[in-house]
Amino acid sequence: MKPKEKPRKTGSSLMDALGLGKKNKSEVTPGQTATSNRETGAEVISILRSIDFAHGRLQSMADEDSYRTMSRVRDAAVKALMDAPTIFDKVEGIGETMAYAAKAWKTAVQDGLPNKADCAMKAIATGATHLWSNIPEDKEEERDAILKRREQYIENYKIAIQLNETIDCLHRSIAAKQRELDEKRAVEKAFAAEVKEMAKTPEGEARFAKIYAAIGKEGSLDDEDREFVGHLKENRNNSQSIAMVTKQLASDQTELLAARQQLEPVLLRLKKNPDLSGLEPAGKVAGILREMEEEQAHVISVAKVINDKVNDSISRMEAIMNSSDAQAIYADNLRYLDNLRRANKTSPEDAAVTETEGGRIHRERQRDEAAEKDRLAQQNKLNEVLDNTAESVQENTAEDENAQLNFDVL
Repeated sequence: MKPKEKPRKTGSSLMDALGLGKKNKSEVTPGQTATSNRETGAEVISILRSIDFAHGRLQSMADEDSYRTMSRVRDAAVKALMDAPTIFDKVEGIGETMAYAAKAWKTAVQDGLPNKADCAMKAIATGATHLWSNIPEDKEEERDAILKRREQYIENYKIAIQLNETIDCLHRSIAAKQRELDEKRAVEKAFAAEVKEMAKTPEGEARFAKIYAAIGKEGSLDDEDREFVGHLKENRNNSQSIAMVTKQLASDQTELLAARQQLEPVLLRLKKNPDLSGLEPAGKVAGILREMEEEQAHVISVAKVINDKVNDSISRMEAIMNSSDAQAIYADNLRYLDNLRRANKTSPEDAAVTETEGGRIHRERQRDEAAEKDRLAQQNKLNEVLDNTAESVQENTAEDENAQLNFDVL
């Protein structure tokens, strides 16, 4: 039996064996890398040029010198990117983050987010002047490590931009809630002053007495007193709203503190030169970033739970205030009125008096009505007796007169 012949190597196989064959089509050449980098740089330049410093909301918030400096930094970054030499190193990750920073800068100028805008500006300035370049020749042996560190370095700027946006939004939310609280507290203060002034006059005390006596019979009040009770309810609701907004404000302040705490280690990272050797391995840096993201997610999750509870509490309170249980609501309003009149916390004894005041007034009214009925009944009996007596007297008088007349005739 003849042995099988071994296949002969063709010319192509021989060239492949010698490493002289065709290159893998998926392998990117330095020229293709340079073209891709050039396109990415052009994209970043285009985004930067589209930033409208003349009409953004940030213009009215930042001082003139800082805003002018920001515009000059943009122009300098555009020039640096245009003058950059051809880059053959693989810096696509850096370019993508720079494009993100340019878009974030543009949005921050439009929406008036100063911290986000400042951080994005620094990311672009650092990227255009230090990171968008070839690796220096003296660091050729560390090329891959330096490229990785540069990419991680500017990625920290992305995290910083996001945290600064959170800080800007929380600043805006806190300011809005504080304005709302100031307005509501002013209303509460004015109503409390009105109640205290009323308490100084007999007319005011008389009005309070009528209102206390109208527990469960609010319809018995006149128009002026019902209007006052309406104001009382409105200010009671305003007091509850103050409590709710105060809790939301505290939640925002807690979240703001957490965002600042997360930002601090990122800023420390950004102070280190990514081209220097001896930086922590990429895996450890990525782990730090993941921990920070998880911490941020936890803080936001906790804040969401608090906000949900606050909103749920507000809904329940509104349902109670609008329910058919008017007597309970009215009693709460009267206790609140007592607090305003006395300008301090109600003692347990006073609270007990306030709670029983309505019952006492009701019992007194029933007793007075029963006494009035007895008096009227007695009066009716007396009138009846008097009427009968008068009739008898008149009859006797008439008989006497007739007798006298008969006597005279005789």
